[in-house]
Amino acid sequence: MGRLKLSTLLKRIGVSVLNIIVVVTITFFLLRMTPGDVVENMAVKLAKEQNLTMEVARQRVAYIINYDPNEPVLKQFGTYVNNILHGSLGNSMQYQKTSVLSIIADSFPWTLLVVTIALVLSFAVGTNLGALMAWKRKTVLDPIITGLYVVVSAIPYYMWPLIMLVAFCIKNKWFPTQGKYSIMVDPGFNWPFIKDVLYHAAMPITCVFISTVFTWTMNMRASAISVLGEDYITAAYARSVPDRRIRKYYLKKNAMLPLITSFASTFGTYMGGAIFVETFFKYYGIGYYMNGALAFRDFTLMQGILIVSATATIIALLIADLVYSVLDPRVRTEG
Repeated sequence: MGRLKLSTLLKRIGVSVLNIIVVVTITFFLLRMTPGDVVENMAVKLAKEQNLTMEVARQRVAYIINYDPNEPVLKQFGTYVNNILHGSLGNSMQYQKTSVLSIIADSFPWTLLVVTIALVLSFAVGTNLGALMAWKRKTVLDPIITGLYVVVSAIPYYMWPLIMLVAFCIKNKWFPTQGKYSIMVDPGFNWPFIKDVLYHAAMPITCVFISTVFTWTMNMRASAISVLGEDYITAAYARSVPDRRIRKYYLKKNAMLPLITSFASTFGTYMGGAIFVETFFKYYGIGYYMNGALAFRDFTLMQGILIVSATATIIALLIADLVYSVLDPRVRTEG
């Protein structure tokens, strides 16, 4: 197994930290360049409701949400960085007087639950199916699964939540249409609550599972077919190694290695929130709040969620890189 030197580990951690800094910077300035003005939108509504002039309405809104659009962008950025260094991402403009960190802390575990279960299941099923397709590529199994992949891929990702919602929640009422758990159960580490949480998460998990499982399948198939042509597979056959051992230890293990980085990237991306899934099912995770922030032009909440998403992706890729270095003895680490 490859040994990871301390200097290499520190170097990779340093690059990851640098990437997070770049993400924070780019995210801040890009959001300021997007069309739409939250102060103007809220001022129009406030002026109509309270019969105020637009000037007075703008001043009141700027005070309420603690945001001055006329303040120089560089000064805003300096304030934002200072807040981050002090452990604050500011307050949400949409959910006034509610900190972004508290919203993320409340919603992140629910997204983590859905994404972890869905991606682990889809990765396990997909890689095993892909390896089986490669092993039996001259049988009827290959065209059947390929056909399923084509059908599933033809349906846009954002349609799956709608299909599941109508078919299983509205028409047949087998699953709830919204929420993280029922108000009738007492939250806590007890079986009734855990069962209810999984019941409410079943449809979001299924949507993420369906949208990713065949991607893992086809990627694993391609990787496994490539591995089957390697010399060590031929040598294993020459030594009369049993087929089952070749599939498990020679084929699957080596074919799965290139997919580790892809899994980490996908995991980090979904941790930014499965927006369509959580919005359709009103599942109050990161994606649900991100959708609301986009509609409201809530800069502070969008920034916070994007930073969390990017940080999750970078950390996941770092872990995948370290795991890959340990699992694959062919990887040589730098001094």
